[in-house]
Amino acid sequence: MQDLEYWIWLSKLNISARARSVILKEFESAKDAFLSKPGSFRKRRGISAQEAELLEQRNLSGVEETCERCEEQGLRVLPYTASGFPECLRHIYSPPAVLFVKGMLPDLDERPVISVIGTRKASPYGVKMGDLLAFDISRRGGTIVSLLSSGVDEAAAHGALRSGKTCI
Repeated sequence: MQDLEYWIWLSKLNISARARSVILKEFESAKDAFLSKPGSFRKRRGISAQEAELLEQRNLSGVEETCERCEEQGLRVLPYTASGFPECLRHIYSPPAVLFVKGMLPDLDERPVISVIGTRKASPYGVKMGDLLAFDISRRGGTIVSLLSSGVDEAAAHGALRSGKTCI
């Protein structure tokens, strides 16, 4: 089994941000966490009993399907320990275990990173302004980060895409 599958396992677990952060800091890799001795999660501060139980199951269901979908869509999986993983994301409260990357990942450590957030039920004016604001920020060197929520967030992602620089 490739190491990426262990990283995807960790990213798919329904555990708290704190528990995931503990694992990222206290184990060398997701594979090391997965292969750790039985009971090792129960001893970790920041991991609840329920989360430890979930981790102890070491359930890889759904991981193969995620790998296949990534391959079909041309996505590469960038784990937390990879050299290209943005440093700025390693130091946030809840760092992701992996990034799913399509195309070139902008240098998030060197450029301003901004999210344009607004209502999901945006007025036509709100949608227009979200798009224009994100387009202008992106055109001037900023990177727009979006989760593609409907409304203003989605409009901002489209505006940034028109400029060619976004992370979704």
